[in-house]
Amino acid sequence: MTTIITVSILLVVLFLLLAFTTPPGENDLDRLTREYDSALAGVNKKEALKVGRLYYSALRKNKALTLFDEMAIANDLSTMRQEVYLIQPVDEDPVSQGTAEPIPAPVVN
Repeated sequence: MTTIITVSILLVVLFLLLAFTTPPGENDLDRLTREYDSALAGVNKKEALKVGRLYYSALRKNKALTLFDEMAIANDLSTMRQEVYLIQPVDEDPVSQGTAEPIPAPVVN
């Protein structure tokens, strides 16, 4: 009789644990989704590619990327903004102002 009660209690506890806990893969997928979205909002394409591959492989049961995954990542990367370098004009040219040092001519013996 006590065996039946013990088994019943264990089954209830096991059921409650399974019912109220989320699988660890779901938390990883949520984290990867946030990281991928954050990487796509930035300008570092190498980082976005790395996180994108992790994200898309997490969507697959066998964790292997397909050609369609790579195409989706490439499409996502194409939407990223580009890093822009501004070249500011020089206000005063040292050569035209006469303040540049002349380069000495090589000495030939």
